[in-house]
Amino acid sequence: MPVLVLDFETNGLSPSHSILQVGLILVQNGKVSKLINRYYLPKEELNLDAYYVHGLDEKTILSKRAKQKANYPIHFDDDIELLEFLKFRLEQRKDLLVVYNSNFEVSFLQERNIYPERIFDVMKAYTSICQIEHPYYGWKFPKLFEAIRCLGITPRELHNALIDAYYTYKLFKFYPYLEEQRDKHFETFLQLEMNEYPVNLLIPQRFRLWFERKNRQRKFLKKFFQVLEQAETITLVEFGKGRREEKNKFKIAELFLRYLHLDLVENHGNTFMLGSKIRIIFPNVDS
Repeated sequence: MPVLVLDFETNGLSPSHSILQVGLILVQNGKVSKLINRYYLPKEELNLDAYYVHGLDEKTILSKRAKQKANYPIHFDDDIELLEFLKFRLEQRKDLLVVYNSNFEVSFLQERNIYPERIFDVMKAYTSICQIEHPYYGWKFPKLFEAIRCLGITPRELHNALIDAYYTYKLFKFYPYLEEQRDKHFETFLQLEMNEYPVNLLIPQRFRLWFERKNRQRKFLKKFFQVLEQAETITLVEFGKGRREEKNKFKIAELFLRYLHLDLVENHGNTFMLGSKIRIIFPNVDS
């Protein structure tokens, strides 16, 4: 079954915004048969919010095109060859489109009258694998780097369309094995949840790391809310902003959960380190 992995870097969130980079991997018979990495200038004014994510401005795009010796159109919507290729593969050949966040990627295709028949959304598939708690309900959709990290893989630079497509395909290929292993080792996973490691069962290292991370997060979560409930005063220390007293416990909890989801929390006594720049200190609370 042919698989077409696709990722866009865009000049905004609306499907009408320009596509600045296309990363495409076509896989047939288990082998990569086509790679596309193209850069395009925006037709509208540069969106700074988008630029701060992917770093693609006019100078950078022109430099990338020069290095490629690009002989394709300067705007994506004028690249008829690529548009026809996508329409042929996704509508006529009905290749399986593999993307990370189908709501976003597919909306840009549909805006250009390309309607994929078959879609696999890696982000939604990994929601139950990564199990990152939503601040208010259930599990949240993992970001691409979160899905990669939850399998014990350290990602390279992201927000480059071809690199993102590569990791999306890597996650897609591993997903059936992950589902099979999760079912196969279900009882063992329950033991791992309780920090009981049976010596007679071999558990893949990435799963062990996964559950160790989840258990560590649960311990931090339990302790944090215990001391938060007792605390009368909370000291927040932010790098570059100094130290201040914070009375809004909801705001502190929201900040803590945001970093916990990224596995960027450490705890020493009544101090919680969030990443490298933020400290939450609970003075006068028994740890």
